[in-house]
Amino acid sequence: MAAPLQTRAAGACPGTGPQHEKIGDSAKNTFIRRTEHIMEAERINLIGNTLEDLSQRAADLRRYL
Repeated sequence: MAAPLQTRAAGACPGTGPQHEKIGDSAKNTFIRRTEHIMEAERINLIGNTLEDLSQRAADLRRYL
């Protein structure tokens, strides 16, 4: 008895589809969380540097006036 033929979806043939593995949802979420933490730290540093600069400018203006 012959086995029934199986049809493949477009791009499902070996060598015709994407050549990379898909990243799982948990890996994506971990990457996104790390990126958010890095961006948050960069924002905090930027705010801190801006405050230092403004404090220095205020001190310079007080001496000038």
